Amino acid sequence: MLPRFRVDAVGDAEEALSALERSEYAALVVDACLRRSGEDRSGLTLVQQLRARGCASGIVLVSGIIVESLEDEAQRVGADAMLHKIDYDGPSLRAAIERAIAARRGRVAALEAIAGDDPPLPDELHKLAQDVLDTFAKERAVEAEQAYRLALLAKAAFLHKSARGSAIAACARAVGLSRQTLQPYAIVATRWSAPELKQLLAERRNVRGEPISISHLVLLAKLPRATRDTWIERAFAEGLTVRQLRDLLRGVPREEA
Repeated sequence: MLPRFRVDAVGDAEEALSALERSEYAALVVDACLRRSGEDRSGLTLVQQLRARGCASGIVLVSGIIVESLEDEAQRVGADAMLHKIDYDGPSLRAAIERAIAARRGRVAALEAIAGDDPPLPDELHKLAQDVLDTFAKERAVEAEQAYRLALLAKAAFLHKSARGSAIAACARAVGLSRQTLQPYAIVATRWSAPELKQLLAERRNVRGEPISISHLVLLAKLPRATRDTWIERAFAEGLTVRQLRDLLRGVPREEA
């Protein structure tokens, strides 16, 4: 099916983690539904933990359930490609793997390019970075808490006295993420205070009992404050997905840069 690739198959998340301790892989194909020690485990959680550990492999997330927000969440935690099992044939899988490998090459090249140039993580940001890593390490960590901790780190990096881009890059490397992954959190950090971020990302729930995501806030950050607050309330009240919110915001005036 994929003659150019050597494939190692594992049965669950624990076996995957063990295999990654022994070998480095160009790409990983991760099922969105996994099992670990007899318990359900989200493939999204595994991808996020792999990125937190500094795994640079290309990652393809596959799912048999088509959920509007899944692609946004897959991208947020660090997956390079998303493939629904309804499209799970040889050419589609090969194309997804090749996209993931290309993303890995770019990621590795970027890390190598900045390795000698970025300053070490500033001391005042170290605790926030450690809070992020501690949250990633929790077996049953709530994604809302992870998003909140990352937003706090990005906000502190954005406001740091050193060059803004260097601080964000250093923080991203400290928690095992790419600068591109942390950048949306930095965008959000310019629009809301720390208490507001805690309420939005870690405390409030929408009509379906779910938190809104960082992807929601990235869309809303582009709006003027008064309009932004109105749309936040609507997102919570109606349980809008990222796609629904994006569609509704088409034509809504944006804040001038």
